[in-house]
Order: sequence, then C-alpha cells, then structure tokens
Amino acid sequence: MTEVAAPSPGQGQQIPEFLWSDPAEAYLARLRAEYDLERVVGAGDPYARACAATAWVHGRWRHDGDSPAALLDPLAILRAAEAGASFRCMEYAVVLCSVLNALGIPARQLIVMTHDVETREGGAAHAVTEAFLPDRRAWVMLDGQWGMAATAGGEPTSAVGLVRARMRKDGSAGAAALTGGDAAAYLAWIAPYLYFFETAFDARVPPSSDPDQPRLMLVPSGVREPVVFQCRAPMRGVVYTRLIRDFYPDLSRSGG
Repeated sequence: MTEVAAPSPGQGQQIPEFLWSDPAEAYLARLRAEYDLERVVGAGDPYARACAATAWVHGRWRHDGDSPAALLDPLAILRAAEAGASFRCMEYAVVLCSVLNALGIPARQLIVMTHDVETREGGAAHAVTEAFLPDRRAWVMLDGQWGMAATAGGEPTSAVGLVRARMRKDGSAGAAALTGGDAAAYLAWIAPYLYFFETAFDARVPPSSDPDQPRLMLVPSGVREPVVFQCRAPMRGVVYTRLIRDFYPDLSRSGG
C-alpha cells in the first residue's frame, strides 16, 4: 500500500472524525474496577501495558468461530466467558478495545479482509485491535484471539506497517507471541487477510450495534473498492480511502 490519491467514493469528501471514549466515563470505570485492570497490566509504558492487556483478554475464553455473542457488550462477554462461554475473533477485538480504552490507551476494532472478500463465501475477514501508543506516536496491531502483537524490525507496528515489512522481504515482518504461541504460524495465517482494512469512525465503548454505522476502508492503490461482503451482504456506510494518513490519525496531535 502506498500513500497516493486515487478516485474513490470518499475522495473530495470530508473524512468524518474518529470518536473515542473518555476513560473516566462510567462504563469504562466499571470495567476497570470490576476486573482490576490496573493490576492486570501493571506498570510500564503504553506498549507493555497493551501487550499485558492482550495476553489477559486472550486467556478469558477459548476461541470458537461459530459462537457469536448475543450482544457485543464487553462486560456481558466477559461475564459469559466466566460462565464457560466461547466466542469468535470479533469478541476478542471488542473486549480488548474496551480494556485498552479503560486504561487510557485509545484503541479500535480493525477488520482485515482478503483480496476476494466479495466472492469468498466464508472466512474472508478477521477482527483484530489497533491501539495508539502516545509515547511512540504510532499504532500497533494486537490480536486477542492469537495473543500476538505485530512487529516490524522488532518494534511494534500497525497492520499497514506489517504489510510494508512483508513487502520488503527482508525478514523484518514479525509478531511478538504474548502467550507462548507460534509467531511464525500466526504470520502465515494472517497474511491472506492483510489486504483490505476497515474500522468504524465511532470507537466509543460500548460499541455501536448499528450494522450500518459509518466505517472507513483502506483500499490498495489501483484496486476496485469492494461493495459486497462474502457474496451476499452489501457494504453499507463505508467511506473508502487510499490515503494511509486518513486511516491512521495522530492522536497525540488531536488530543484523542
């Protein structure tokens, strides 16, 4: 992916602002207190805390790709997991985003999709989390399902940063295994999904339940924007961009 302009439905329009929750809000304060999150992540810089949060969320339940939560409410998901429920990648992303935001680390859900997202009948997308590290002025991709953090040259990196590292073919693309997993296996598994990236403009907690809420999709240069998900679901509410700077706001500037 390169940061160049190209025609898209979003070009010539104002990109809506991203919305984030204040950690002091009642819901996040309850989440932080009920699960003693400050003790869970301990001291350290934002990246160390984000990694500790990812490892903690990874261990809350067993992954089951066929078990969606009745409601994408982080507290409800965590309580159901305590009762033995298992959930999909989406629930890992939702809970991890909420935990990070409760800890004062801005985070959002990121849907990564295959190049054939329109024609593949299933398994065309995976949900991860991206968090903004204010001390580094950088985004990092975290995967609660796998217990992984994306790296490039040994440093935390975003989903786009991981794509760029892979394109260099110099061995710099990597993943930090936060729970003892196989980083090489993860990189091989996630690679096909690193094509289209989509995130909601509204990253507040708890997340919106509106399936048509406005979302931003980053599309590779020279590639047609997808408009259907897995053969049957129209992609409504999507603003398309090929500008990486649109997709990755510098929250240290915005105060977000």
